[in-house]
Amino acid sequence: LKQRANTRALVASMEIQAPALYHALIANRDAFMAKSLATAPGKTVVAVVGMAHLDGIERNLAEMEAVRASPEKKRGCPV
Repeated sequence: LKQRANTRALVASMEIQAPALYHALIANRDAFMAKSLATAPGKTVVAVVGMAHLDGIERNLAEMEAVRASPEKKRGCPV
């Protein structure tokens, strides 16, 4: 399972076959780690995470950045 494509397939299979387990072990953890990374102090942050979490953390960070950079957010409108 050292290949990212294999890990993606395994995670996708888990999401379909065991959604509660997927949310408990993968999705919730991805969101928590992404928030922790985004709010970590300092200019540079280094994180060592399991391959199964890479896509989810990247997706969560991109979503946070999109919300942060959205014009509605800059105008003070609630999102």
